[in-house]
Amino acid sequence: MRKFLTVELFERLFFTAIVVGISMLLLTALRFADLSRQLADNEMVQIRRGLCPLVPSNILERFQWEWTLQVSVGIPCDEKAPLENNSGGGLIAADMERRRLVEERFNMMVVGGVGLVLVGLGWLATDVTRTRRRKAEAATADDAHSQTWGH
Repeated sequence: MRKFLTVELFERLFFTAIVVGISMLLLTALRFADLSRQLADNEMVQIRRGLCPLVPSNILERFQWEWTLQVSVGIPCDEKAPLENNSGGGLIAADMERRRLVEERFNMMVVGGVGLVLVGLGWLATDVTRTRRRKAEAATADDAHSQTWGH
């Protein structure tokens, strides 16, 4: 009867861990890039970076004098001009989406870390099992050699 837990089985398992880890790293890189692109397109991120005005131009015309006063005083971007109710709801939804994207991007970093750990452990375990196997093969070859020469 053959042994169930053989060195070849362990080597295959360790190689599988390496492949799964590399797959996780690739998935993480692709998803992280996609989430970063979605974050860059998010309205709240653009407002926080000052890349787009806080309010649409039709609202801005009504509050032009307040806008000029607030900009000249130096009030931060998120406190500049008052918003209408419906555009404020859009900003709340954009901020909730931004928070979801940031959280998902963080989770993808964790998945990438797990993939990196799998690659490292699989590589290390494969190296250890191959080293042990080579030492055992060398020892049996030396025994066979010594028995042939009578030493």
